[in-house]
Amino acid sequence: MRITTRVLLAAVFPVAMFPALALVSAASHADPATSFAAPNLSPTALRSLAATCAPCHGTGGKRENEVIPGLAGGNKDFFIGRMQAFKDGQRQSTVMQQLARGYDATEIAALGEYFAAQKK
Repeated sequence: MRITTRVLLAAVFPVAMFPALALVSAASHADPATSFAAPNLSPTALRSLAATCAPCHGTGGKRENEVIPGLAGGNKDFFIGRMQAFKDGQRQSTVMQQLARGYDATEIAALGEYFAAQKK
């Protein structure tokens, strides 16, 4: 049997004696994507988040070239589906797979709404 720090602490310090240990233990094993602070989706923060797309997709999602698609005025559900496919590894891309993994579902949905509301 492999004895881990967690098993040793549980044996030495019962949770009833130290309830804070239970919280620390639970937090240390939480999914990193969900244990971080909730996204700031105020209008200003959302514009800043969308600005991270500008180097490739153009300012405000307005396409500047024919190789990389513009995002402005696109379908929100299409955007969300594509981003989720990149995030899950179902859609291959050199850059987008890595970028999509940095956004949670709330941020992806907010970006989808933001870009859908922009004029082409």
